[in-house]
This record gives sequence, C-alpha cells and structure tokens, in this order.
Amino acid sequence: MPNYPSNKALKYLGIATEMLAAVALGAMGGNALDKYVALKFPLFTVMLTLLGLAAVFYHLLKTLQQDNNSDNQDTQNTENDKEA
Repeated sequence: MPNYPSNKALKYLGIATEMLAAVALGAMGGNALDKYVALKFPLFTVMLTLLGLAAVFYHLLKTLQQDNNSDNQDTQNTENDKEA
C-alpha cells in the first residue's frame, strides 16, 4: 500500500464534525432523559453535552500531539538528508 501524505484539512474537518455530533447527541439524549425523569432543571442535558465536549477535546489534543510529533520527525529527517 503506498504511503500517501495525510491531508490535515480533512482530518480536522472530521474532528469538527465529531464535535458537532457529540454536542448534538449529548443535548438530544440529555433532553430525552430529562423528560423521562421529569426534572425541572436540564441536568442530563448539561452533563451529557459537557461529557461529549470533553471527549472531543481530548481527541483533538491527542491528534494535535500526534501531528506535531510527526511534523518534528519529518523536519529532522529532512535536515539529516541535507547534511548527508
């Protein structure tokens, strides 16, 4: 399988889509739970939305670290090739 360079714009667009989906699913699921339990304060809506956001931000930070590490390796490999 050929090693194609990754398209970071598509990767980050995917993360943005995941973020939107996590917020939407958390809000809809929390709203449904709040109606089922008949709470006056939207406790589950807030909790599930924040939980989804936390998970997506964790995923975003991990992705950014991996991209930064791979960029650093690419830079070091390029510098080593120039020296040789």
